[in-house]
Amino acid sequence: DSRDAIILIPRNPLTPGASYTVSITVSGQTHTWSFTVSSTAKTASVVNYELAPQLDSIGAFDK
Repeated sequence: DSRDAIILIPRNPLTPGASYTVSITVSGQTHTWSFTVSSTAKTASVVNYELAPQLDSIGAFDK
């Protein structure tokens, strides 16, 4: 299903202009990706649609 997703909620507000690295381990396999928050961001929101198919292929989502 194309609506499967992982939602990450940071413990603290993301800093405009800062770069972050996120990793998740599923079935012993670690997936890591990085992103940078816009330097003009008032609130930070990141959606990584490209990673969802990879995680779905390893059974990361409950059906």
